[in-house]
Amino acid sequence: MTDQFAIVTQTTPAAPGTISFTSGSITQAVKAALFIFSAQTTDDSTADHGCLGIGMWANDGDGGTETMACMFSRVLAGVAATDARMHQTTGSVVTTIERDAAPVIDIATTAVTAVSGGVDVTFGTTAAQIKVTALLFAGLSRTFVSQVAADGTLRTETCGATVSFRPDVLIVFGSEGGFTGTKDDFNMSVGFVVDGGATAGSTVDFDRGTNPMDADGRVDGVQLPYIRQGTGGTLQSVAMSMVSTGYQYQLTSGGVNSPDLSVMALKFSNARTCVADNLTAPSGTGTTAFSLGVAAELVIGMSSLITSENSTTDGPTAATAGLFAFNSTTARAYTGSRHEGTAGTTSKQRQSDRAVLTLDHDGAIAQEATVASMGGNGFSLSFSTATSGLLSVLAIGASSQSIIQTENEQVSETVLAIIGKFSENQENEQVSESVVLVLDDGLSDRGPAGFVAESHPVRGAVLENQAVAGIVLG
Repeated sequence: MTDQFAIVTQTTPAAPGTISFTSGSITQAVKAALFIFSAQTTDDSTADHGCLGIGMWANDGDGGTETMACMFSRVLAGVAATDARMHQTTGSVVTTIERDAAPVIDIATTAVTAVSGGVDVTFGTTAAQIKVTALLFAGLSRTFVSQVAADGTLRTETCGATVSFRPDVLIVFGSEGGFTGTKDDFNMSVGFVVDGGATAGSTVDFDRGTNPMDADGRVDGVQLPYIRQGTGGTLQSVAMSMVSTGYQYQLTSGGVNSPDLSVMALKFSNARTCVADNLTAPSGTGTTAFSLGVAAELVIGMSSLITSENSTTDGPTAATAGLFAFNSTTARAYTGSRHEGTAGTTSKQRQSDRAVLTLDHDGAIAQEATVASMGGNGFSLSFSTATSGLLSVLAIGASSQSIIQTENEQVSETVLAIIGKFSENQENEQVSESVVLVLDDGLSDRGPAGFVAESHPVRGAVLENQAVAGIVLG
Protein backbone atom coordinates (compact mmCIF):
# COMPACT_ATOMS: atom_id res chain seq x y z
CA MET A 1 0.00 0.00 0.00
CA THR A 2 0.94 3.65 -0.48
CA ASP A 3 -0.08 6.44 1.87
CA GLN A 4 -2.09 9.16 0.15
CA PHE A 5 -3.38 12.50 1.42
CA ALA A 6 -5.86 15.02 0.02
CA ILE A 7 -7.55 18.25 1.14
CA VAL A 8 -11.16 18.67 -0.02
CA THR A 9 -13.64 21.46 0.79
CA GLN A 10 -17.42 21.20 0.40
CA THR A 11 -20.53 23.16 1.40
CA THR A 12 -22.84 21.32 3.79
CA PRO A 13 -26.34 20.48 2.50
CA ALA A 14 -29.40 22.70 3.00
CA ALA A 15 -31.51 19.65 3.92
CA PRO A 16 -30.64 16.37 5.63
CA GLY A 17 -28.63 14.18 3.29
CA THR A 18 -25.19 12.99 2.24
CA ILE A 19 -22.34 14.84 0.52
CA SER A 20 -19.05 13.43 -0.79
CA PHE A 21 -15.54 14.58 0.06
CA THR A 22 -13.54 12.91 -2.73
CA SER A 23 -10.36 13.53 -4.68
CA GLY A 24 -9.08 12.07 -7.93
CA SER A 25 -5.65 11.73 -6.32
CA ILE A 26 -6.97 9.13 -3.85
CA THR A 27 -6.81 5.57 -5.19
CA GLN A 28 -6.31 3.71 -1.90
CA ALA A 29 -8.98 3.08 0.73
CA VAL A 30 -9.54 6.07 3.00
CA LYS A 31 -8.79 5.05 6.60
CA ALA A 32 -9.21 8.38 8.42
CA ALA A 33 -10.35 11.96 7.94
CA LEU A 34 -9.84 15.19 9.86
CA PHE A 35 -12.37 18.03 9.44
CA ILE A 36 -11.83 21.77 10.04
CA PHE A 37 -14.44 24.53 9.69
CA SER A 38 -15.91 27.77 11.02
CA ALA A 39 -19.55 28.81 10.48
CA GLN A 40 -20.02 30.47 7.11
CA THR A 41 -20.16 29.66 3.40
CA THR A 42 -18.45 32.77 2.00
CA ASP A 43 -14.68 32.78 1.53
CA ASP A 44 -12.41 35.82 1.90
CA SER A 45 -15.02 37.81 3.79
CA THR A 46 -14.83 38.64 7.48
CA ALA A 47 -18.15 37.94 9.24
CA ASP A 48 -19.56 38.43 12.73
CA HIS A 49 -19.21 35.80 15.47
CA GLY A 50 -15.91 34.03 16.16
CA CYS A 51 -16.37 30.34 15.32
CA LEU A 52 -13.94 27.45 14.95
CA GLY A 53 -14.41 23.68 14.79
CA ILE A 54 -12.49 20.44 14.33
CA GLY A 55 -13.65 16.82 13.91
CA MET A 56 -12.14 13.39 13.31
CA TRP A 57 -13.12 9.96 11.99
CA ALA A 58 -11.29 6.66 11.62
CA ASN A 59 -12.14 3.40 9.85
CA ASP A 60 -9.53 0.88 10.85
CA GLY A 61 -11.59 -2.19 9.97
CA ASP A 62 -10.61 -3.76 13.29
CA GLY A 63 -14.00 -3.60 14.93
CA GLY A 64 -13.51 -0.34 16.78
CA THR A 65 -16.62 1.60 17.82
CA GLU A 66 -15.25 5.02 18.86
CA THR A 67 -14.92 6.35 15.33
CA MET A 68 -16.12 9.99 15.44
CA ALA A 69 -15.49 13.11 17.51
CA CYS A 70 -15.99 16.86 17.14
CA MET A 71 -15.28 20.09 19.02
CA PHE A 72 -16.81 23.48 18.10
CA SER A 73 -16.53 26.88 19.79
CA ARG A 74 -18.29 30.17 19.11
CA VAL A 75 -18.31 33.62 20.70
CA LEU A 76 -21.06 36.09 19.75
CA ALA A 77 -20.59 39.58 18.37
CA GLY A 78 -22.50 42.51 19.87
CA VAL A 79 -22.80 41.04 23.37
CA ALA A 80 -21.13 43.06 26.15
CA ALA A 81 -21.02 40.22 28.70
CA THR A 82 -19.20 37.75 26.50
CA ASP A 83 -21.44 34.93 25.29
CA ALA A 84 -18.87 32.24 24.58
CA ARG A 85 -19.85 28.59 24.27
CA MET A 86 -18.36 25.34 23.08
CA HIS A 87 -19.77 21.97 22.15
CA GLN A 88 -18.03 18.61 22.20
CA THR A 89 -19.46 15.32 20.93
CA THR A 90 -18.49 11.77 20.05
CA GLY A 91 -21.39 11.24 17.65
CA SER A 92 -20.51 13.67 14.85
CA VAL A 93 -17.55 14.95 12.84
CA VAL A 94 -19.10 18.37 12.06
CA THR A 95 -21.28 20.11 14.64
CA THR A 96 -22.10 23.80 15.10
CA ILE A 97 -24.26 25.60 17.63
CA GLU A 98 -26.44 28.61 16.88
CA ARG A 99 -24.86 32.02 16.59
CA ASP A 100 -27.33 33.57 19.03
CA ALA A 101 -27.95 33.39 22.76
CA ALA A 102 -29.54 29.92 22.61
CA PRO A 103 -26.85 27.25 22.12
CA VAL A 104 -29.05 25.00 19.97
CA ILE A 105 -27.33 22.67 17.50
CA ASP A 106 -27.47 24.03 13.94
CA ILE A 107 -25.51 21.35 12.10
CA ALA A 108 -24.66 17.76 12.99
CA THR A 109 -23.59 14.65 11.11
CA THR A 110 -24.77 11.11 11.73
CA ALA A 111 -22.38 8.93 9.73
CA VAL A 112 -19.16 8.82 7.72
CA THR A 113 -18.60 6.11 5.11
CA ALA A 114 -15.50 5.36 3.09
CA VAL A 115 -16.15 5.46 -0.66
CA SER A 116 -13.98 5.40 -3.76
CA GLY A 117 -11.67 8.41 -3.62
CA GLY A 118 -12.80 9.68 -0.24
CA VAL A 119 -15.69 9.65 2.23
CA ASP A 120 -19.44 10.28 2.25
CA VAL A 121 -20.68 12.34 5.21
CA THR A 122 -24.35 12.18 6.20
CA PHE A 123 -25.88 15.28 7.79
CA GLY A 124 -28.92 14.83 10.01
CA THR A 125 -29.31 18.41 11.29
CA THR A 126 -29.10 21.18 8.69
CA ALA A 127 -30.52 24.40 10.14
CA ALA A 128 -27.57 26.31 8.64
CA GLN A 129 -24.95 25.80 5.95
CA ILE A 130 -21.18 26.16 6.18
CA LYS A 131 -18.06 25.17 4.29
CA VAL A 132 -16.11 22.22 5.69
CA THR A 133 -12.63 21.00 4.78
CA ALA A 134 -11.76 17.30 5.01
CA LEU A 135 -8.19 16.02 5.22
CA LEU A 136 -8.27 12.52 3.78
CA PHE A 137 -5.79 9.85 4.90
CA ALA A 138 -5.75 6.86 2.54
CA GLY A 139 -3.72 3.66 2.36
CA LEU A 140 -2.50 3.87 5.96
CA SER A 141 -1.58 0.71 7.83
CA ARG A 142 -3.75 1.45 10.90
CA THR A 143 -5.98 4.22 12.27
CA PHE A 144 -7.96 4.62 15.47
CA VAL A 145 -10.04 7.32 17.19
CA SER A 146 -10.64 7.15 20.92
CA GLN A 147 -11.63 9.37 23.83
CA VAL A 148 -9.66 9.53 27.08
CA ALA A 149 -9.98 11.57 30.29
CA ALA A 150 -6.55 12.50 31.62
CA ASP A 151 -5.92 12.58 35.35
CA GLY A 152 -2.90 12.31 37.60
CA THR A 153 -2.47 8.57 36.98
CA LEU A 154 -0.33 7.34 34.07
CA ARG A 155 -2.76 5.40 31.88
CA THR A 156 -2.47 3.39 28.66
CA GLU A 157 -4.96 3.53 25.81
CA THR A 158 -4.95 0.53 23.48
CA CYS A 159 -5.19 1.41 19.79
CA GLY A 160 -7.14 -1.22 17.87
CA ALA A 161 -10.17 -3.18 18.97
CA THR A 162 -8.70 -6.67 18.51
CA VAL A 163 -5.12 -6.24 17.26
CA SER A 164 -3.24 -3.35 18.87
CA PHE A 165 -0.64 -1.14 17.23
CA ARG A 166 1.92 1.55 18.03
CA PRO A 167 0.96 4.86 16.35
CA ASP A 168 3.38 6.99 14.37
CA VAL A 169 1.49 10.19 15.24
CA LEU A 170 -1.37 11.41 17.43
CA ILE A 171 -3.69 14.30 16.57
CA VAL A 172 -5.45 15.51 19.71
CA PHE A 173 -8.15 18.02 20.64
CA GLY A 174 -10.28 18.48 23.76
CA SER A 175 -11.28 20.39 26.85
CA GLU A 176 -12.70 19.71 30.30
CA GLY A 177 -16.34 19.08 31.11
CA GLY A 178 -17.17 15.84 29.34
CA PHE A 179 -17.22 14.47 25.82
CA THR A 180 -20.78 15.54 25.01
CA GLY A 181 -22.87 18.66 25.43
CA THR A 182 -22.54 22.46 25.41
CA LYS A 183 -20.25 24.14 27.91
CA ASP A 184 -19.14 27.64 28.87
CA ASP A 185 -16.27 29.49 27.16
CA PHE A 186 -14.80 29.53 23.69
CA ASN A 187 -12.02 26.96 23.85
CA MET A 188 -9.83 25.56 21.12
CA SER A 189 -7.02 23.19 22.09
CA VAL A 190 -5.17 21.18 19.44
CA GLY A 191 -1.94 19.24 19.70
CA PHE A 192 0.30 16.74 17.95
CA VAL A 193 2.54 13.94 19.24
CA VAL A 194 5.13 12.09 17.14
CA ASP A 195 6.56 8.71 18.07
CA GLY A 196 9.92 9.42 19.64
CA GLY A 197 8.80 12.23 21.91
CA ALA A 198 8.20 15.38 19.83
CA THR A 199 5.12 17.31 20.99
CA ALA A 200 3.55 20.60 19.87
CA GLY A 201 0.24 22.12 20.94
CA SER A 202 -1.76 25.32 21.31
CA THR A 203 -4.74 26.33 23.46
CA VAL A 204 -6.86 29.47 23.80
CA ASP A 205 -9.81 30.13 26.09
CA PHE A 206 -12.24 33.10 26.05
CA ASP A 207 -14.15 33.39 29.33
CA ARG A 208 -17.94 33.55 29.17
CA GLY A 209 -19.88 36.28 31.01
CA THR A 210 -17.00 38.69 31.51
CA ASN A 211 -16.85 42.33 30.42
CA PRO A 212 -14.24 43.13 29.30
CA MET A 213 -13.63 39.65 27.98
CA ASP A 214 -10.64 37.76 29.39
CA ALA A 215 -8.62 35.52 27.07
CA ASP A 216 -5.77 33.19 28.00
CA GLY A 217 -3.65 30.87 25.92
CA ARG A 218 -0.49 28.85 25.68
CA VAL A 219 1.73 27.29 23.04
CA ASP A 220 3.74 24.36 24.40
CA GLY A 221 6.53 22.21 23.01
CA VAL A 222 6.88 19.90 26.01
CA GLN A 223 3.35 18.70 26.83
CA LEU A 224 -0.11 19.31 25.41
CA PRO A 225 -1.65 22.44 27.03
CA TYR A 226 -5.28 23.07 28.01
CA ILE A 227 -6.72 26.19 29.63
CA ARG A 228 -9.51 25.40 32.11
CA GLN A 229 -12.82 27.16 31.50
CA GLY A 230 -13.76 30.20 33.57
CA THR A 231 -10.63 30.18 35.69
CA GLY A 232 -8.70 33.16 34.38
CA GLY A 233 -6.04 31.02 32.77
CA THR A 234 -5.48 27.93 34.92
CA LEU A 235 -3.23 25.64 32.90
CA GLN A 236 -3.60 21.90 32.56
CA SER A 237 -0.77 19.94 30.94
CA VAL A 238 -1.00 16.42 29.55
CA ALA A 239 2.01 14.25 28.75
CA MET A 240 1.52 11.71 25.96
CA SER A 241 3.83 9.12 24.41
CA MET A 242 3.62 5.96 22.34
CA VAL A 243 3.91 2.37 23.56
CA SER A 244 3.78 -0.91 21.65
CA THR A 245 -0.01 -1.28 22.08
CA GLY A 246 -1.06 2.37 21.72
CA TYR A 247 -0.20 5.43 23.79
CA GLN A 248 0.15 6.60 27.37
CA TYR A 249 -1.25 9.82 28.84
CA GLN A 250 -1.16 11.62 32.17
CA LEU A 251 -2.30 14.97 33.57
CA THR A 252 0.81 16.55 35.06
CA SER A 253 -0.54 19.94 36.17
CA GLY A 254 -3.86 21.74 36.65
CA GLY A 255 -5.57 19.25 38.96
CA VAL A 256 -9.29 18.75 39.67
CA ASN A 257 -11.17 18.50 36.35
CA SER A 258 -9.69 16.10 33.82
CA PRO A 259 -9.18 17.27 30.23
CA ASP A 260 -11.40 15.13 27.99
CA LEU A 261 -9.41 14.36 24.88
CA SER A 262 -10.34 13.00 21.47
CA VAL A 263 -7.33 11.31 19.90
CA MET A 264 -6.68 10.19 16.33
CA ALA A 265 -3.87 7.61 16.12
CA LEU A 266 -2.25 7.07 12.71
CA LYS A 267 0.21 4.43 11.57
CA PHE A 268 1.56 4.86 8.06
CA SER A 269 2.09 2.02 5.62
CA ASN A 270 5.32 3.60 4.34
CA ALA A 271 8.38 4.58 6.36
CA ARG A 272 8.15 8.34 6.75
CA THR A 273 9.31 10.90 9.27
CA CYS A 274 6.91 13.31 10.94
CA VAL A 275 7.72 16.47 12.87
CA ALA A 276 5.66 18.20 15.55
CA ASP A 277 6.93 21.70 16.26
CA ASN A 278 5.96 25.24 17.21
CA LEU A 279 7.17 27.52 14.44
CA THR A 280 7.67 31.27 14.70
CA ALA A 281 5.60 33.23 12.20
CA PRO A 282 7.42 36.26 10.81
CA SER A 283 6.66 39.88 11.69
CA GLY A 284 7.33 41.05 8.13
CA THR A 285 5.81 40.14 4.77
CA GLY A 286 7.55 38.06 2.11
CA THR A 287 8.62 34.43 1.82
CA THR A 288 9.71 32.61 4.96
CA ALA A 289 11.38 29.18 4.90
CA PHE A 290 10.56 26.80 7.75
CA SER A 291 13.29 24.19 8.09
CA LEU A 292 12.12 20.95 9.72
CA GLY A 293 14.58 18.39 8.39
CA VAL A 294 11.80 16.63 6.54
CA ALA A 295 10.41 17.01 3.01
CA ALA A 296 6.90 17.99 4.12
CA GLU A 297 4.10 16.36 2.13
CA LEU A 298 1.19 17.50 4.33
CA VAL A 299 1.07 20.14 7.08
CA ILE A 300 -1.70 20.51 9.68
CA GLY A 301 -1.71 23.17 12.36
CA MET A 302 -3.19 25.74 14.72
CA SER A 303 -2.18 29.39 14.56
CA SER A 304 -2.22 32.12 17.18
CA LEU A 305 -0.60 35.49 17.87
CA ILE A 306 0.99 34.18 21.07
CA THR A 307 4.74 34.79 20.84
CA SER A 308 6.11 33.05 23.95
CA GLU A 309 6.47 29.26 24.01
CA ASN A 310 5.96 27.20 27.18
CA SER A 311 4.41 30.05 29.17
CA THR A 312 0.78 31.10 29.64
CA THR A 313 -0.32 34.33 27.93
CA ASP A 314 -3.13 36.59 29.16
CA GLY A 315 -4.24 39.29 26.74
CA PRO A 316 -5.28 40.17 23.17
CA THR A 317 -2.78 37.84 21.49
CA ALA A 318 -4.61 34.90 23.13
CA ALA A 319 -8.00 36.14 21.88
CA THR A 320 -7.71 34.55 18.45
CA ALA A 321 -6.92 31.20 16.83
CA GLY A 322 -6.84 29.54 13.44
CA LEU A 323 -6.86 26.02 12.03
CA PHE A 324 -5.13 25.22 8.74
CA ALA A 325 -3.94 22.47 6.42
CA PHE A 326 -1.94 22.52 3.21
CA ASN A 327 0.06 20.46 0.75
CA SER A 328 1.85 21.44 -2.45
CA THR A 329 -1.37 22.02 -4.40
CA THR A 330 -4.15 22.85 -1.91
CA ALA A 331 -4.45 25.02 1.19
CA ARG A 332 -7.32 25.84 3.54
CA ALA A 333 -7.55 27.92 6.73
CA TYR A 334 -10.21 29.08 9.21
CA THR A 335 -9.94 31.64 12.04
CA GLY A 336 -12.04 33.21 14.81
CA SER A 337 -11.42 35.99 17.35
CA ARG A 338 -13.02 38.25 20.03
CA HIS A 339 -12.05 41.71 21.35
CA GLU A 340 -10.18 41.38 24.66
CA GLY A 341 -8.99 43.54 27.52
CA THR A 342 -11.21 46.62 27.21
CA ALA A 343 -14.94 47.14 26.75
CA GLY A 344 -15.93 46.02 23.27
CA THR A 345 -18.17 43.54 21.49
CA THR A 346 -16.29 42.76 18.29
CA SER A 347 -16.14 39.05 17.40
CA LYS A 348 -15.20 37.88 13.91
CA GLN A 349 -14.51 34.82 11.72
CA ARG A 350 -12.94 34.33 8.30
CA GLN A 351 -12.02 31.46 5.97
CA SER A 352 -9.95 31.19 2.81
CA ASP A 353 -7.83 29.00 0.55
CA ARG A 354 -4.73 30.06 2.44
CA ALA A 355 -1.98 28.12 4.17
CA VAL A 356 -2.26 30.29 7.31
CA LEU A 357 -4.98 32.79 8.25
CA THR A 358 -5.34 34.52 11.63
CA LEU A 359 -7.43 37.51 12.69
CA ASP A 360 -6.40 39.81 15.52
CA HIS A 361 -8.74 40.39 18.46
CA ASP A 362 -10.42 43.30 16.63
CA GLY A 363 -11.13 41.21 13.55
CA ALA A 364 -8.41 42.55 11.25
CA ILE A 365 -6.25 40.10 9.30
CA ALA A 366 -3.02 39.63 11.24
CA GLN A 367 -1.52 36.64 9.40
CA GLU A 368 -2.22 35.53 5.84
CA ALA A 369 0.06 33.28 3.81
CA THR A 370 0.09 31.04 0.75
CA VAL A 371 2.34 28.07 0.00
CA ALA A 372 5.51 29.12 -1.78
CA SER A 373 7.13 25.67 -1.90
CA MET A 374 7.22 22.29 -0.19
CA GLY A 375 9.91 19.63 0.01
CA GLY A 376 13.60 19.75 0.78
CA ASN A 377 13.95 20.38 4.51
CA GLY A 378 10.42 21.63 5.13
CA PHE A 379 8.29 24.24 3.41
CA SER A 380 8.15 27.95 2.57
CA LEU A 381 5.19 30.30 2.99
CA SER A 382 4.61 33.66 1.33
CA PHE A 383 3.10 36.12 3.84
CA SER A 384 1.01 38.96 2.41
CA THR A 385 0.09 40.04 5.96
CA ALA A 386 2.43 39.25 8.84
CA THR A 387 2.33 39.48 12.62
CA SER A 388 4.56 37.60 15.03
CA GLY A 389 3.02 34.48 16.51
CA LEU A 390 3.50 30.75 16.93
CA LEU A 391 2.22 28.02 14.61
CA SER A 392 1.79 24.57 16.16
CA VAL A 393 2.24 22.15 13.28
CA LEU A 394 2.37 18.50 12.36
CA ALA A 395 4.44 18.00 9.20
CA ILE A 396 4.11 14.59 7.56
CA GLY A 397 7.23 13.84 5.58
CA ALA A 398 7.65 12.15 2.23
CA SER A 399 7.95 8.37 2.46
CA SER A 400 11.32 8.13 0.67
CA GLN A 401 13.30 9.91 3.38
CA SER A 402 15.25 8.46 6.27
CA ILE A 403 15.89 10.93 9.07
CA ILE A 404 18.29 10.72 12.00
CA GLN A 405 17.51 12.85 15.06
CA THR A 406 20.22 13.27 17.66
CA GLU A 407 19.87 14.36 21.27
CA ASN A 408 20.51 18.00 20.37
CA GLU A 409 17.78 17.78 17.72
CA GLN A 410 20.08 18.04 14.72
CA VAL A 411 18.37 16.50 11.73
CA SER A 412 19.84 15.01 8.59
CA GLU A 413 18.55 13.79 5.25
CA THR A 414 21.22 11.08 5.40
CA VAL A 415 20.23 7.90 3.55
CA LEU A 416 21.04 4.56 5.16
CA ALA A 417 21.50 1.14 3.63
CA ILE A 418 21.22 -1.99 5.76
CA ILE A 419 22.98 -5.20 4.82
CA GLY A 420 22.10 -8.38 6.60
CA LYS A 421 19.27 -10.38 8.14
CA PHE A 422 15.76 -8.98 8.57
CA SER A 423 12.91 -10.00 10.83
CA GLU A 424 9.49 -8.68 11.78
CA ASN A 425 8.81 -7.43 15.28
CA GLN A 426 5.44 -7.56 17.08
CA GLU A 427 4.31 -4.38 15.32
CA ASN A 428 4.84 -5.96 11.87
CA GLU A 429 7.68 -3.56 11.15
CA GLN A 430 10.83 -4.71 9.43
CA VAL A 431 13.76 -4.63 11.83
CA SER A 432 17.45 -5.05 11.02
CA GLU A 433 20.25 -5.69 13.48
CA SER A 434 22.97 -5.51 10.87
CA VAL A 435 25.44 -2.85 9.78
CA VAL A 436 24.39 0.68 8.87
CA LEU A 437 26.05 2.28 5.86
CA VAL A 438 25.74 6.07 5.49
CA LEU A 439 25.24 6.69 1.77
CA ASP A 440 24.72 10.45 1.66
CA ASP A 441 26.43 13.20 3.58
CA GLY A 442 24.61 15.15 6.28
CA LEU A 443 24.51 15.91 9.99
CA SER A 444 24.06 12.30 11.04
CA ASP A 445 25.72 11.34 14.30
CA ARG A 446 26.49 7.99 12.62
CA GLY A 447 29.22 9.57 10.54
CA PRO A 448 29.91 11.07 7.10
CA ALA A 449 29.18 9.47 3.73
CA GLY A 450 30.87 6.09 3.44
CA PHE A 451 30.98 5.47 7.19
CA VAL A 452 29.92 2.00 8.34
CA ALA A 453 28.51 1.56 11.85
CA GLU A 454 28.17 -1.96 13.21
CA SER A 455 25.03 -3.54 14.71
CA HIS A 456 22.58 -0.67 14.92
CA PRO A 457 18.92 -1.82 14.93
CA VAL A 458 16.77 0.08 12.45
CA ARG A 459 12.97 0.26 12.39
CA GLY A 460 11.42 1.04 9.03
CA ALA A 461 10.34 -0.31 5.68
CA VAL A 462 12.36 -2.64 3.48
CA LEU A 463 13.06 -1.07 0.11
CA GLU A 464 14.72 -2.72 -2.88
CA ASN A 465 17.56 -5.22 -2.46
CA GLN A 466 17.18 -5.37 1.31
CA ALA A 467 17.77 -1.66 1.89
CA VAL A 468 15.86 -0.05 4.72
CA ALA A 469 14.52 3.45 5.11
CA GLY A 470 13.78 4.08 8.75
CA ILE A 471 14.85 5.26 12.16
CA VAL A 472 18.12 4.12 13.73
CA LEU A 473 17.20 2.81 17.18
CA GLY A 474 20.61 2.21 18.63
